[in-house]
Amino acid sequence: MKSERALKDAAISVGDKYGLQHNWLNSDFKNTDSYSAKLYEHSKYYREFANVLKVRIVEPEYLLATKLRSARPYKHDLSDIIGIIVEEKNMNPKAFQYVMGTPILA
Repeated sequence: MKSERALKDAAISVGDKYGLQHNWLNSDFKNTDSYSAKLYEHSKYYREFANVLKVRIVEPEYLLATKLRSARPYKHDLSDIIGIIVEEKNMNPKAFQYVMGTPILA
């Protein structure tokens, strides 16, 4: 499929520009407990690359909540959780008590 190839090419180009591995863009998150189609509602448009790759971002609290909820042992979720906490010292803990309406923290 031509559009799929264009997306892969754009992802590789962005990865090369920012020093990311070629597999930096993936959809593994869709297989976690923290994924919901509502993710789009909680994200905001960031940027478009090569007229094909649209990047959306979430607030650090939301990203932390999804990482805590999924906590995949085969991924880097634990190091990501630590990194988010270290980088975002002023997070509001109440902002990530729920992910998609499901409590994640007691």
